[in-house]
Amino acid sequence: MAPLTSNSPVSIQGRFFRRGSTRFLIKGVVYRLHEQDVQDPLVDARLQDLERDIHLFRELRLNVLFVDHIDPEQTHDRAMKALADAGIYVLVSLPTAASTTDGAGTTTTFRPYSTQLLEDCFATVDCMSQFSNTLGVIVANGALSTIYSTSAAPMIKTVIRDIKRYMFTAAKTLDQRQLPVGYSASNGRLILKTTYDYFTAGPADEAIDFFCYANFNWCGKSTMQLAGYEAELKQFSNTRIPIFFSQYGCNLGACGKRIFQETTAIYSPAMTSVFSGGIAYEFYNSNQNRTGHWGYGLVQQVTTPVGRGLTILADFISLKARLEAAEAGAAKSAEKVALDCEARVRRSKEIPPLSSHWKAGHALPYSLADWASIRKGLDDKAWLEVRIEEAEDIERLLIARPSAVLA
Repeated sequence: MAPLTSNSPVSIQGRFFRRGSTRFLIKGVVYRLHEQDVQDPLVDARLQDLERDIHLFRELRLNVLFVDHIDPEQTHDRAMKALADAGIYVLVSLPTAASTTDGAGTTTTFRPYSTQLLEDCFATVDCMSQFSNTLGVIVANGALSTIYSTSAAPMIKTVIRDIKRYMFTAAKTLDQRQLPVGYSASNGRLILKTTYDYFTAGPADEAIDFFCYANFNWCGKSTMQLAGYEAELKQFSNTRIPIFFSQYGCNLGACGKRIFQETTAIYSPAMTSVFSGGIAYEFYNSNQNRTGHWGYGLVQQVTTPVGRGLTILADFISLKARLEAAEAGAAKSAEKVALDCEARVRRSKEIPPLSSHWKAGHALPYSLADWASIRKGLDDKAWLEVRIEEAEDIERLLIARPSAVLA
């Protein structure tokens, strides 16, 4: 994998991701910490752990990490550079979802639409837009999981609209990079396609740029037909934006091992004619699995007398073998289907109607953002950056030619 340069962001062209002129297939893993004190895995403070993990990412041939929490108050420069040097991009979930855990498991809901929600999202965008290896941001990861939760869809679409407007304003004022914005759905088959239709409909400034969803339907040994992949290929055959699996890797619990047979299917010519890869769930094994449930980790964190280390689990070995086998033919077949299929893409602007399984209305709420104040804040930031650059220029000149400046 060629190292990144500072001008190598992945872009969206039609229904596919591209790195330069080459089709970009996502080979990723969910990178999440199972710790109480630290939730952001990409802070510079844990660079040593990240550099240790990067060796394993490269061994797996990964090119994307899916991170569900970023602390914009912390620095990420060295961590993101280390990932960039390894050719790894980052997909970030914005702080729009709230999770509650009880005896039945974890439930994800959408945070109430508020100025605080927008400020939190804007801060994360500001933090991650400075890095060329930020693949994109996701709004409301998995928030629509049931028929009744679809009533929150207009609020989510409103946040997407506001984030896009903020990025457009920041780009004009600060020349800040505008990141692709996507939605990650849960695998509720009854509402999956309607969710896609809803968030891709309408004008570009309130529609998503990519769509992904969790898919744990391929369990153990299966087939494209039995796992539902064939049906989903037909469902999304006319997608106009990139689509991929944001989580995959069914665990049957048999000895805690997964064979990742679906990985072979995900990077097959049939799947890559529509889908742009997938993200395996997950890198670190959780120590808090409920009784009777096997973990989903590829590695296990362990504490030793000399510090923390990792134990490679059987799932790591299985996934590595599948990704290695898929690597050889995936790039060529993906490029061929990209050329064959891209011309067939058509944009739909129709909002799905209300129905027994879709409760989202058409009207979007007015924005709660104070856009005049936001523009002033960006203008002030731009002015400050100019003053800082001027001061740095003078300092460099003083060092190089002190007598000339004093004269």
